[in-house]
Amino acid sequence: MNAQGKTYQLKAERRTDFTRSSLRELRQKGRIPGVVYGADMESTALHVDSREFAKLARVGRTEVFQLQIEGMRPVQALIKDVVKGDGAYAHIDFQQVSANHPIRIHVPIEYVGTPVGVKKGGILQTQETNLEIEGLPAHLPSVIQVDISALGIGGKLLVEDVQVPEHIHLISHKNELLVSIVTQRGMEEAEGEEESPAGVPAAIEA
Repeated sequence: MNAQGKTYQLKAERRTDFTRSSLRELRQKGRIPGVVYGADMESTALHVDSREFAKLARVGRTEVFQLQIEGMRPVQALIKDVVKGDGAYAHIDFQQVSANHPIRIHVPIEYVGTPVGVKKGGILQTQETNLEIEGLPAHLPSVIQVDISALGIGGKLLVEDVQVPEHIHLISHKNELLVSIVTQRGMEEAEGEEESPAGVPAAIEA
């Protein structure tokens, strides 16, 4: 349910034919194969309309919606995993959710502000764009904003530095690097180390 109180819905049909020809036919018809699973139900193979799923995907990965599977009771679910191939959706995992059971998901990070170090000529290096969190479905944010405007040259931001909303727990490792501010020389040296063959040190400038 979104902030306006609207519950999104997605219709699905059960998938019973798992041959390659059937899979090819589904995709030709604009259908995406997938599966839904959860603690209170058996794993069920299904397929959904690609255009309808695209609309739901734009809402966000943390949006709980009603999955209406033909011949079954409606399931409260969210998008757990998406596989893409050749620029299109290839497979989707949906997870059944319960209002009283916490779940783990990955949410995108939105970095806010221009770092002080960048204004002074430094370069922003982004290592991670998602965080793994845990919480009840009603508390899950669609994005986590992180202010990086105070980072100077040589500065870095770790997972443990991120403030998450109340009732949400960080699962990502606390020492994981998210972003850093480096100099042009520092970036060139790092790239040189990566490009050097195993056992051969990078060239050192005189």
